[in-house]
Amino acid sequence: MKKVLVIDDSALMRRVISDIINQDDQLEVAGTANNGEAALDQLIHGAKFDVILVDIKMPKMDGVRLLREMQKSRIRVPSLIVSS
Repeated sequence: MKKVLVIDDSALMRRVISDIINQDDQLEVAGTANNGEAALDQLIHGAKFDVILVDIKMPKMDGVRLLREMQKSRIRVPSLIVSS
């Protein structure tokens, strides 16, 4: 089963995306975050994910900055930008 991290500042969008992902038997939402800073904290402290879905516009740390910080920290997880 592939573990997914969903990052979005909207609680509603996190829930909708999570519900869609969890309908697939091969995918599981193993974590969520409401901004890039919270997501980076999970990743730095050892949380393991197979893929990340990240919104672009978020408070504290946006999706593009998160991807840059992941690259600097050598955190390599396939990531998809999800945005309205």
